[in-house]
Amino acid sequence: MHSSERTNRSWRRVGSSEIMISDSGAVIGRRVSLTNSGYFCFGYNGKTAYVHRMVYECFIGPIPEGYDINHENGIKTDNRVTNLSAVSRSENQFHAYRNGLNKGIAYHGPKNPNYRDGAYLNLTPTQYSKAYQRAICRGLNWKNMTVSERLALLETPRRNNQGNDMMA
Repeated sequence: MHSSERTNRSWRRVGSSEIMISDSGAVIGRRVSLTNSGYFCFGYNGKTAYVHRMVYECFIGPIPEGYDINHENGIKTDNRVTNLSAVSRSENQFHAYRNGLNKGIAYHGPKNPNYRDGAYLNLTPTQYSKAYQRAICRGLNWKNMTVSERLALLETPRRNNQGNDMMA
């Protein structure tokens, strides 16, 4: 690396170590490797440290618990601080699927069991359970029901053991 390249970047120390990292993801003081999954990493405190996570922590701040670091442009090796954002795991997976980065089975769209008629059944677990139980009690096939049919189950009264409607 030329000395001019070092001065055109902003550098920060990783923790209290001798390792330096730039706002573009360059690392000084450790050999950087490419993982099988396509991320740059290096050894730090006896563990594997991912460059994108270190750039985020050094230039933006702590990563919220349970959050992933997303590469906005989808390029795992582009570790510029402007390309990184902290997102939930589901947001990160949806971003990858939406941008064609994850070729696995989508849980968004028709393969989602709560997707019918071009819409999602957005229910709390309690509402979902209540609607499902009412469908079973009435002998309905949950998998073949539309979203509107499932929602209608929540609007209809509950039935007692004799098949009569009850309040609530």
